[in-house]
Amino acid sequence: MYINKMLIRNIGPIEKFEYDFKIENEKPFPIIIMGSNGSGKTILSSYIGDWIVEMAKKSFRNVVETENAYLRVVGGTNIGNYNNYGYSIIQFKDEDSEDCFVVKSGNVDFENEKKFVSKFREKEIISQRLKSSDNEKGFLRLNSSKDIFDNNVLISFASYRSEKPNWMNLEAIKYNQNYNSHPRISGRLYREVFIENTEENNEQWLEQVLVDSMSPVVPLINDSGKVSYLIAKSDRDIMTHKAIIDKINIILSLVLKRKSNLVINHRTSSIRLSINTETGMIPSLKHLSLGESILFNMFITILRHSDEILNGDILDLSRIKGIVSIDEIDMHLDSKMQYEVLPKLIELFPNIQFIITTHSPLFVLGMHERFKNNCDFINMPDGSEINVEEFGEFLSAYNYIQSTNTYQKKIKENVQKAIENIKDDSYLIITEGSTDWMHMKNAYNELMKKEEFKNKYGKLNFQFYEYQTSGDDKIDMGDDSLLDLCKNLKKIPNGKYICIFDRDKDSIISKVTNGNSYKKWSNNVYSFAIPCPKSRESNSKISIEHYYTDREIKSLVNCEDGIDRRLFIGNEFKEDRFSLDGKYLCENKGKCGPDKICIIDGEENSNVKKLSEATDENMKNYALSKMNFVKAITKKKVKISKKSYDNFIEIFKLIKEIIDNN
Repeated sequence: MYINKMLIRNIGPIEKFEYDFKIENEKPFPIIIMGSNGSGKTILSSYIGDWIVEMAKKSFRNVVETENAYLRVVGGTNIGNYNNYGYSIIQFKDEDSEDCFVVKSGNVDFENEKKFVSKFREKEIISQRLKSSDNEKGFLRLNSSKDIFDNNVLISFASYRSEKPNWMNLEAIKYNQNYNSHPRISGRLYREVFIENTEENNEQWLEQVLVDSMSPVVPLINDSGKVSYLIAKSDRDIMTHKAIIDKINIILSLVLKRKSNLVINHRTSSIRLSINTETGMIPSLKHLSLGESILFNMFITILRHSDEILNGDILDLSRIKGIVSIDEIDMHLDSKMQYEVLPKLIELFPNIQFIITTHSPLFVLGMHERFKNNCDFINMPDGSEINVEEFGEFLSAYNYIQSTNTYQKKIKENVQKAIENIKDDSYLIITEGSTDWMHMKNAYNELMKKEEFKNKYGKLNFQFYEYQTSGDDKIDMGDDSLLDLCKNLKKIPNGKYICIFDRDKDSIISKVTNGNSYKKWSNNVYSFAIPCPKSRESNSKISIEHYYTDREIKSLVNCEDGIDRRLFIGNEFKEDRFSLDGKYLCENKGKCGPDKICIIDGEENSNVKKLSEATDENMKNYALSKMNFVKAITKKKVKISKKSYDNFIEIFKLIKEIIDNN
């Protein structure tokens, strides 16, 4: 059974959602539905859930708490703003039969709706339903659904939240009806259809599967009622249990991102089910993270329903058909789960029509990478297809996240090495940027030539974290990375750390200072932003280079390729990126303007080109890198005044204050 067409008109924010679901070679495409908050994703998902509930009610009396109760209420609360009516139509096919499920609120302006209704095969009957003056909910001709549920997995997973939407009848659905292994009673459905939580039911089923697989005997009862036992199960029984357990462990391994298998403990144990992994034992299913638990239980529920449908046959997931609707699938899942794990789990069930809402570009990208053109990506609220060319932007975002996570790990590993090598219980000073420590260390050495400074600051017990400036261990600590490091260092006892930030972002300054002084985190972790010299008080958003005069900053440095380069300052350029003297063009417009004093250093798309070389295909970059600038200072190729070095004294005053007071 699959949905092949759906229309929603004037419901909530959805003015018109119209889509033909794709099925090729009798295999349904997964449908991924995207959109911002309030675009109608959950509303669409709820109509599919309501359709499944109403179908189950056709043959089973235990689906809702009270007879004929609706999951999704019908009435004016469903109708979108400034409209007098709203309706939805779901057209679905099961084997050779096709039917429609129609929900209508208000008095439909049918003349206005003809063009939409005419696209359905049962347009005449649908028209009659829509013309009715009463609210409407029902199928066109479906009387029994037993065969449908006997042969299909039909599930709607609600988003995991405590607040219930206005359309939901809170007294209708039996969310958590226990899984029941006792003899079946006619007219009762022993599978959930609208689901918020299946953890308890799944644990019961998992325990039964593992117990059955371990049982070496099967009971036989003769005509007189005497029980005897066969010593071994049939090969088919063994294969059936093995097939189920294999699928359970595949799902478990994908969710945990490592090879894993479920094990059952002795009946006297306080915990019945545990997990063996290649990296150790997980005591119970309760010890999974929230994201792992949600994902595991979601797909184990599909597996459990599949097992019941096959009724003892060997579990072959390619034989399972049906529809699984999942609202907000990416909730509580990390980037790897969204991008890699989820698409693999969905791929396990090739003949189930997944209809999934999401906020996650990473999940969409992962689905596109795995399914290529065999997956539909739909934008809400109109049902338009998302252009595949947009996935390049998603990939860039994913690569950035991955590289950021890797880089943060690299930073922590390098800092840890520095901590291990620290001498004499010193404070370790960690600066923002790969060159800041070089400026401070050089200034400290120059200032130590003054007797007054040496007497006051010469015995300070600190050392700089000296970044690697080249090779595989090169580090360039940005403000976010250093802030993250502060938060992690405060968790580590027995160290002493001072983190020094630039003063160019108000959002960072407020987090790392205490007024004009330093901030004390905990466990001997301190931070501050570089003090602003008097010469820069007119514009205090500075980096370490602003401790020098503008003339010193603009000093020419002859580089290895023979080109004279220098640092530029933003106010040397007009807002249109052309320099005031008409000689240069800066690539980075955001750094240019009369009120900008930011350093333009030829990195991060901030190259500076000569206009006289505009016709040259290989225009040269005349902006000096910050690294070459500080190296030129330490090698005395750029002359720095004593007054500029005195600006650094304010930094060492704060360092001394931290060391003396703590």
